[in-house]
Amino acid sequence: MGNIGDYLDWRGDISFGTDPFNEVDNLILAVLAYTDFEGVIPGPIWSPGSASEPPGVFSTVSENRSVGIAEAAERYFSLHSEEELKARETFYRLYPLLLRKVAGSKRFAGLRLSGYVNLVDPGRDLQMSAVTYEVGDGTWYLAFRGTDDTLAGWKEDFDLSYSGATVGQIFARNYLEATFGGQGLAVRVGGHSKGGNFAAYAAAFCSDSVKDSIIGVYSNDGPGFIESIADSPAFSSMLPRMVKIIPETSIIGILMSGRLKLRVVKSSESGFMQHDALSWEVLGNRFVVTDERSEESILFDETIKEWIHGVSTEDRKLFVDSLFGLFASAGVTTLDEYREHKLAATAAILKGFNRLQEEKRKRFMAILRKLVRSGVKVLKERIDDRLEDKIEDKTEEKIEEQTEEQIEDKTEDKIDEKDGNV
Repeated sequence: MGNIGDYLDWRGDISFGTDPFNEVDNLILAVLAYTDFEGVIPGPIWSPGSASEPPGVFSTVSENRSVGIAEAAERYFSLHSEEELKARETFYRLYPLLLRKVAGSKRFAGLRLSGYVNLVDPGRDLQMSAVTYEVGDGTWYLAFRGTDDTLAGWKEDFDLSYSGATVGQIFARNYLEATFGGQGLAVRVGGHSKGGNFAAYAAAFCSDSVKDSIIGVYSNDGPGFIESIADSPAFSSMLPRMVKIIPETSIIGILMSGRLKLRVVKSSESGFMQHDALSWEVLGNRFVVTDERSEESILFDETIKEWIHGVSTEDRKLFVDSLFGLFASAGVTTLDEYREHKLAATAAILKGFNRLQEEKRKRFMAILRKLVRSGVKVLKERIDDRLEDKIEDKTEEKIEEQTEEQIEDKTEDKIDEKDGNV
């Protein structure tokens, strides 16, 4: 079965006039946002703000300088080689290679890119990157990047388990607002992983005038939200235009609530690696869908829900802050740094843990034990349910067998009785 790369090979010569924008096109533009477009695409006039001051974007999409997809690909590969990309250890290292396929296709020949921003600030648990595409069919697509290799980015993912609004989500909303405010343009908003969460948040909490211009919101295996956000009137108002696409063994996309319509797709990978968008199976201009999620995905989902309901917001925050504080104390700022110096970093993390205040250390371990117990409880309940189902099935089979035997016996008795009378 093919993937989005094969889709570009098979259908890259079909224009949007012949076959309108679809869910596969969405994923292609979402994963391209993982590309480091520094020095390739001009950014907006941007004010990142501070801890106490909200961020601001001053220029609109019509004011931003744009670059055609062919020129963007040429510029990018003059700065980065394929060997360099393939040598990276991130799950998204191959996504920028799609640039050449996209640039060489008739379908995306009119694609123009602008407004690239990439903000990472560990002091504010911030990692937000975005790029705006003029699709070429009269519409626009604003893509938010998912979690990158930085610990700041991963911490913000964990912050979603207790925070009403992260700094990154606020930046995302302000970027959407400033870029498309007052423009009257038809825009889709999307992203992969945390980028999907940012897209949904930005679309839900932007102004009504910008909401009116949004024709679709795509969360591609993006995590959900705490209930106060997911149940809010602002979020509910956007639900008809939102869709969440997840692989059958989704781990990231099923985290927390969201109320979004789920579209479950087949993947060529297994387990967590299904988060890799290049593994999602494509047939024609659609994903290959399946009716239900895998057993592992459901188990993980129920475990996290059980844990979240059993742990206070304060304790969730303490757990996340302590966990990532240990990485910071070890001098680790990216996952690549941790992988490169794994033994030394692990030793430094353990030393940092032993230096924690006794009360904080005890609470951290208690919360961790609750997570383990939640998993055990959910697993036991699912095993019990399956046993019950098997017992019920066996009982029903036995009753059916006995009923059939009784009917056969009575029929035989009737026949014998009639034969005797004759």
